[in-house]
Amino acid sequence: QQVIRRAREEMAEGDRLIVNPTSGTKQMSSGAVLAALQEEVGELQFTVGDRRDGIVQCGTEELKSFSTESFFAERAMRQARQLAKGGAYWAAANLLEPYAMVSVDAQQARLACLAMHSWQRHRYREAQKYAAGCQLPAIESVRRALDGLAVSGELSCSIVADLVAAADESLRCGQPEDALARLYRATEQAAKFRLWEIHELEPPYTLDALMTIAPEVARGAPARDSEDIPLGLVVAMQYLDNTGDGLAQDYWGYHERLQRRNKTFAGHGIESVDVAEISTLRNEIVQSFVRQFDDFAKAVKRVARPIDLLGGEDQ
Repeated sequence: QQVIRRAREEMAEGDRLIVNPTSGTKQMSSGAVLAALQEEVGELQFTVGDRRDGIVQCGTEELKSFSTESFFAERAMRQARQLAKGGAYWAAANLLEPYAMVSVDAQQARLACLAMHSWQRHRYREAQKYAAGCQLPAIESVRRALDGLAVSGELSCSIVADLVAAADESLRCGQPEDALARLYRATEQAAKFRLWEIHELEPPYTLDALMTIAPEVARGAPARDSEDIPLGLVVAMQYLDNTGDGLAQDYWGYHERLQRRNKTFAGHGIESVDVAEISTLRNEIVQSFVRQFDDFAKAVKRVARPIDLLGGEDQ
């Protein structure tokens, strides 16, 4: 390995580094091959020809080249599969990038990883673009989900479901603080979706419009120069609660636990939360959404992230 590294230091632009491990003992040849693979030398050459007593005869020597790119690509694929199963799609895509030009499998897997990374960031059209160029069998369900999300307005049951599915992915990957932040946002979006669905209210919210459903709450809003009134989670639920809405009534049962988000990095602190605790909270929130929104359970299944998108080595 030290010889290979020293050779690389002295190489000029355009030089090729080739390792020929033919000569020497079997141990020496094996060591040279292992060193070349460890240092990712792109080309191995072997001296072949007519042999007598195991020795290539003079005048019959030929050089046979062996490209190591496929070996490195297959190794990267194995590592990328493990990263993807853990939700580290960005890391997997970066790992596969050097081999995308020499391996169709690596190229397809990289596109799938980029699509999943963009999806988890809720960049639906960007994810669509990557998924459109991917031909892996498992990408079809991803493509269908993204096609639906890309045309959904922000105030939609599909977006609420996708935020919950993203929280599920974060929980699966051991990131409960991120999951809590997504559940918080899902609940806020659910409240705003309900205001639109039942009361036909949508941003930008005005005082006059909010007065029609909850004058007591609206009169308590801080005075603003602008007519636009931003609604956060708690205030949106207060408006719904004033109308006797079941979504708001459910919300007050888990309000304090959801507000723990404000003490994490997603809010105003650096506290951590427990996976089991957030999993329980997630189930309670989803049960509420299933009661309050038609077909919510089906919507969550449609946007669930695949766990084994890249498949196994035998696929």
